[in-house]
This record gives sequence, structure tokens and C-alpha cells, in this order.
Amino acid sequence: MSVRPKNSRTIGHGLTLRQTKELIHELFLSKNKSDEQCIAKKQARETMEQHMYTFLNQRYGLKQLIVDWAAALIGAIKHFSPVDHEVKLFGKILKNSTDEEFWLVQLHVKATI
Repeated sequence: MSVRPKNSRTIGHGLTLRQTKELIHELFLSKNKSDEQCIAKKQARETMEQHMYTFLNQRYGLKQLIVDWAAALIGAIKHFSPVDHEVKLFGKILKNSTDEEFWLVQLHVKATI
């Protein structure tokens, strides 16, 4: 994660809105790569929640760090969802109440506006 910028709102473990969104984007990039590998090997894909833990395990390896980062991300999602639509959408995808592919639709709409 990058250094916390001045005058940014932070929560829990110090995640700012910017850091939360960066982590979400990193998760989606990792998930897309993982999905491609699963399709090539004809294996079942992970849910975003499952992949979040896989991603954090690959990144940090230590159980306590994985739990801390997952808690920080979930706390940031709860905190920033009312003010940021990308964070809110990711929260819904994480709970598996919205299809992951909707993220791509949102990116396409954002790019065309």
C-alpha cells in the first residue's frame, strides 16, 4: 500500500478511500488472472470472497496479517460504501449479491462518459 496522503480520511487500520480503491482494483486484476487460469484448466472459479483470502495469503502469507487486511478492507467497504459507488459495488460483489461481470460494465460506462 502507498503512504497515506495528507488530509485524507482514514479508518480502522489506516485505509483511505484511495487505498481501498487501489486494493479493490488489485483484487480484480488478480481475480481475472486466476479466472483465466481456472478456465484453461477447466476448474471451478473462486468467488470474490474466496479469492480475496487467496490474494491476501499470496501477498502476506501470515494468518494474522491476512485476517487484519481482510478486516481492514471489510471495514473500509462499510465505511466508504455510502459515499463511493465503486466501493459499494465491490461490497455487493464480495457478498455475492451482484455478478462480478457487472464491474466490467461499470468500467465501460465510466470510460465512455
